[in-house]
Amino acid sequence: KKVLRIPVLANGNVRSWSDVQANLRSTGADGIMSAEGMLDDPCIFAGRHSGGSGAAVRKVEKKLRQVDALRARQAEGGKLTAEELEKVGCRKALRAERKELLAAGSPSTSDDRPKPPQDGLEKARLYLAHAREYWLPPTSTVVFHCRRMARAELTKYQLLEEFAAAKSIGQVEEMLSRAEGYRDDPGSFQEDEGKAQQERELRAQKAYEEECRKKFEARMARKAARTGQPLAELLKPTACPGGVLAFSAEPSWLLERDGDDDE
Repeated sequence: KKVLRIPVLANGNVRSWSDVQANLRSTGADGIMSAEGMLDDPCIFAGRHSGGSGAAVRKVEKKLRQVDALRARQAEGGKLTAEELEKVGCRKALRAERKELLAAGSPSTSDDRPKPPQDGLEKARLYLAHAREYWLPPTSTVVFHCRRMARAELTKYQLLEEFAAAKSIGQVEEMLSRAEGYRDDPGSFQEDEGKAQQERELRAQKAYEEECRKKFEARMARKAARTGQPLAELLKPTACPGGVLAFSAEPSWLLERDGDDDE
């Protein structure tokens, strides 16, 4: 930003309001963009109106105490590592962050803006309310967005996979209501160990499939470089229509093995 005379926007790995603040401090940019992060938390930029949480302030103050201890050791003639020197160099930014958090939490800075949703379930509900008011997309789209926003709560209450299979808005709302009931009455939720085991196995299977797919794509990239064939053409026959695996007599990328370079 210091060497440019045009507006600069920073982007990349912005997943929370603290990321926004850290990015602005480190880049001096005029603004921040977020794409993937806003699928999980569309209220990222509402953080400036939500007030500084006590936990966030305590976290910054802990870092400042560590920095002060390092500076004291340095003043006594002690040598600091490169990593410790980097921490000391962040003191000014940490003090600024603490000041901003304290100001955000001060009653004198309050206004009439509504408070942002406090958890993923509230965000999903707000999304549904706006969708009904302005335009209700297909159920699959609603499921995708609500699942991203309320992933933590749906996972905690073992509803994530069931939620992903919802076929109607009514089912979406019913499962959100169930999760809200568990949240508001923690004692009402009993973990199903059998279901938990199935979810662990499903996650392991998905991770295995993803690993196999990456290995296959890497092997096809090598083949494309060697033969001059377009990579898209080599990968096209292995596409999964609708995202569902269809096994046939042809070798599947799901059977990928380490060191298998048969072209």
